[in-house]
Amino acid sequence: MKHTFLVIFGLALSLTVMAEEPEYRSKNYPDGGLMYDGYFIGDKPVEITRYTEGGHIRSHQKFDSEGNSTVKIYTPSATSLAEGAYKGKNRDGKWMFYSPRDGILLITVTYNNGIKDGFAEFFFPSGKLMETVNYKNDTLDGERVKYFENGQKLAVMHYKNGVLDGEFKSFIDTGEPDSEGNYVNGKRDGVWKFHDEKGAVKEYKFKNGRCRKYEDMLKKADMESEIDPHIPEPDFVNN
Repeated sequence: MKHTFLVIFGLALSLTVMAEEPEYRSKNYPDGGLMYDGYFIGDKPVEITRYTEGGHIRSHQKFDSEGNSTVKIYTPSATSLAEGAYKGKNRDGKWMFYSPRDGILLITVTYNNGIKDGFAEFFFPSGKLMETVNYKNDTLDGERVKYFENGQKLAVMHYKNGVLDGEFKSFIDTGEPDSEGNYVNGKRDGVWKFHDEKGAVKEYKFKNGRCRKYEDMLKKADMESEIDPHIPEPDFVNN
């Protein structure tokens, strides 16, 4: 009988706690302006809005029973600056970051308990996709793709533990190939192909990041580039 009473009492107490109504609270800055206001159950926040000293909304945050939360962060002009979720005090899941000037989406990043882990996107100020990458334990790992603002791919590359490793391809802004080859541990390795504007292809063989023939070609190109063909040579005047 005593055991039954304790079970019933514990259940009633739990239901009382669950049914507890959130309490509104607020706090002001020393000058009297509102610092934050929101709702709490006991000492645990349920929903909070924070303000700048100038009276502008700074963030709006909602909490679950475990202390995790979702948040939206704003600029003083009330445009979106960032939004995402926290696991405790660490960013978790997909976060979005916006231009503080006009609120245009600039970055999306996937976090795992405070660490970049997963897919991320970067955008031009125009809103067009600029780059996609993959992170593993806060380090570039997997495919990375860069784009021209017209939507054409600029380069496709691969990373392993933060270092270029694997197939690499680059393009010009019309979509035509520019170069292609492989990286091994951050260095060019094997046969690389380079395309010129006329469609001709030159091949160079690299080993451990070095190719004497390619380096000589670059030196020659640098020397030739110092002479602008559109500027005529001066005439010599006989004295």
